[in-house]
Parts: sequence; structure tokens; C-alpha cells
Amino acid sequence: MPASIKSRTLRFALVGPSAVVVLVATLLAAPVALAGQPGDITLASAPDQRVMKLGDIASDDDLLAVVYQERNLSYMRWSTNAGSTFAPKVALRSGLRAKDPRVAVCYDSIFSVSIWQSDVTRNVGVDYRNLVTGDKGRFSLGAGAQVDIACYGEVLAVTWVHEDHLWLAVHEGACANPCSPTVKLDLGPADFDSPPRISGDYGGFVVTWINDGLAVQHFEYEAGGAGGFNINPGPVTTLMAGKDVRLPVIAALGQRTVVAYERAGQTHLRVSDDVGSTFGPRIIVSNYCKNCREGGSEPESVAVSGSNILVEVARFGGTPGGHDVIAFLTRNGGNKWVKKSTHSGGFRRGVLLSGSLYAEAWDFHVYNGSPYPRAQQLIGFHVRSLI
Repeated sequence: MPASIKSRTLRFALVGPSAVVVLVATLLAAPVALAGQPGDITLASAPDQRVMKLGDIASDDDLLAVVYQERNLSYMRWSTNAGSTFAPKVALRSGLRAKDPRVAVCYDSIFSVSIWQSDVTRNVGVDYRNLVTGDKGRFSLGAGAQVDIACYGEVLAVTWVHEDHLWLAVHEGACANPCSPTVKLDLGPADFDSPPRISGDYGGFVVTWINDGLAVQHFEYEAGGAGGFNINPGPVTTLMAGKDVRLPVIAALGQRTVVAYERAGQTHLRVSDDVGSTFGPRIIVSNYCKNCREGGSEPESVAVSGSNILVEVARFGGTPGGHDVIAFLTRNGGNKWVKKSTHSGGFRRGVLLSGSLYAEAWDFHVYNGSPYPRAQQLIGFHVRSLI
């Protein structure tokens, strides 16, 4: 199978295993690149069928980073030219066991968080590097799971779950190992069937999690204080109190904060223009299969830049279950949505770039055995036009 692969949309149906095999084999055929669009790039592959899972993608101007997991190890690759070329892969945690990686990019720095595993513990571990100064290192924040990371300049913020509480740690640059961060906050107990998520914004960080609805809280960065800065927590904004919502993802830039989530098997979005203090009405991004017993949709990632919002929506259904991801794009703040590229068989996440472009990375980990044919395991990447 060629190194560069772009999947095609899977239309769900209640079909038998043999039909699924035929459908998936068709999906994994090599396509022809769209006219005027650059070809797909394979960032990593596993010829021996080791399962590969995309972790995350992040960008800031022309600096872009992708993290992924291969078996119980995690890796990072980055580009300094908006995805035209990439540096060779680097193992997180110096090649020791690390899972579920997430990544954040600010200016010339890349920060990644993952679960550092041993036979008896799961710790929250951070890898960092500055591409200008060459500074790099790693440190642990202690026991935890369900990690995420964001940055604001050289300041990084990490969220994780430990002992049924949500924690937030904020630190600037390097830290001793184990790390005692400048700020560490207990955000309290909640429903952690859905991972909490964090984003940087124009003046700090914003976190979302599930707690009797959809909770959103902003944390303002303020220079000064004994540790060089203060983090001032704002009030918790609760959306749809008492409603069954799941799997929130969040992105922020300037005053605008967007949260996508799953509700009744659909993918919804809420937009704030006051740094998460208040949100506008519900926007339905994907109304695929509302309240279906054997299917639905959910967001995998969200990105925002002014009135441009990109939501990667995973759709699944059928017996055996099919899985595809569709990029939904709005250029007017959510009033009108268009479907962009599609992918089948695994995760896909996207970011908005400058110059009316967006970038996506993906894997094929769902289609890696019965009842599906074994797809080539890889991490793919491309850049596409918003127009």
C-alpha cells in the first residue's frame, strides 16, 4: 500500500462482516490528490501492524507539532514551515513507556504531556523543548490520568484527573523532576467519563469538563507574584445544567471561546465572545443519527480563528460498527457549515493555519483487525484550503 493514503467516506449501514471487509478495502485504496492541493504526508508507519494512535495536533503561526502513540510508547514530530516538512520523530520520556500524548505550541516552544507508565503507577509527565535556544527536558507532576496541556507564551498549563478530582498546574519553562509547579489548583470532583480539556487564550487558560452539565472556567494570567506570575480563577460557567452532555473539546483565541460536545448522539457547539463568561445559543454542527441506538456523532477536536471554526466530527454506526470523521467548517461564526475532507478508520484532529489553510492528522487504529481487514497502521497529515 502506498505510503501516502487518504481515506474516503464510509456510509453506514446495517451490514454483515463480509460487506464491511469489501467497503473498508475500497476505502483504503490510494486516491488521487485534489487539483491544486498538496499530497498527503505519512509522518509514521508500522509495517508489522503495530497499532498507532494519533494523540494531538497543535500550531502557532508556522510552528506545528503532532504527537502519537505506537503500542505503549509516544512520539512527537514538528514542522517550522506550517507542515511542508517535518523534523525526525523524537520519543517522549526518552523512549520509556508513555501513553495518551497531548501537545501545545507557543512561539518557539513545544510542550507535550502524556501518561508515564510503570508496572504499578501512572504519572503525569511533561516533555518540553525550545527550538531557538535548544532547551529541552522533562518532568513529572505526580500521579494522574486523562491529561491535557495548553500554553500561553512560555507558560504551560496541564490538567489531569487524580483521586476523582480535576487538577490544574501552571508553570513557566523548565521544572525540577518531580515538579512543584508555581500554581496547583484542585478544581474539585466531577464526572470523568469524559476527559477534561484545556486551551490557552489571549490572557490565560480556559478549562472545560462535565459536572452537572458542561462546566467552563477561565484562569487569567497576571505577571508578578512570588513565583513570577499569578493565576486568577474566574467563576465557573455551567451550560445545560442537568443535561446529558459528553466529550467536550475547547479552543480559544482572543475574546472568543468555542466548546463542542456530544448531546443526544449529535455534535453541538457553543460560542462565547467574552472569554467564557457567557455563551450564545446551541449550534448543531452535525445532526447525524439523533438518539440512534447503534450510532451517533461526537467531536474529536475544535479550532477557532476569528469567525473561522473547524470541528472534526466522528460518526459511527451499523453492525459491525463503521467509523468516519468529517471536517465541518464555518467561516461566519457558526451560521453556515460546510463539509470539508473526510477520513475513515481512526482518529483525526485539525488546526487552523494562517493564509486560509487548515491542517489535519489522522490514524487507522479502528480498522486494524476483525471484522475489518488490517489497514496499514500510519499517522497521516495534510494541509488543505479553507476556501
